Amino acid sequence: MSTTDFDYIVVGCGGIGSGAAYWLARRAGQRVLGLEQFALGHSFGGSQDYSRIIRLAGYGEELARLTPYTYETWGEVERESGLQIVTRSGGVYWEPDDAPAGSTDYMQESVAAMDALGIPYERLSADAFRARFPQFRIKDHYEVIYQKDTGLVNPQRGNAAHQQLARAHGATIL
Repeated sequence: MSTTDFDYIVVGCGGIGSGAAYWLARRAGQRVLGLEQFALGHSFGGSQDYSRIIRLAGYGEELARLTPYTYETWGEVERESGLQIVTRSGGVYWEPDDAPAGSTDYMQESVAAMDALGIPYERLSADAFRARFPQFRIKDHYEVIYQKDTGLVNPQRGNAAHQQLARAHGATIL
């Protein structure tokens, strides 16, 4: 086998590509090449910011079924790299309780998904929310949902960890 023989070639080493290169390289016997047209960690893509949200619901039940695996796989990357990538801070959804029908689908779909999947959350009145989170000012007629596992992913750190670990598993990243 020459060094130009690969089982997989990943084009683009931003968030998706770096992750794909790592998980492919981690599989025993997979020869992976990751290609990036710019310097690794460049600022031209959408995944070199400081934070991205991670949550257990928010996109309807179909996608919410996949979200526990995101926490699990980021945990594996954190353990293997020794880096903290995910920060669980808790997250809120809020909307006026008198919102027009159809305008609040996002929150209602999120609640329905959490109910269907047994994801814990809290319903808070506006008063309870303001008492618990005094930095926010919401009107009395707002309904609030708090979910404790919502948080932030550091995409720069995640991309760097994926690239480092992909190389450690034998991938070539250019």
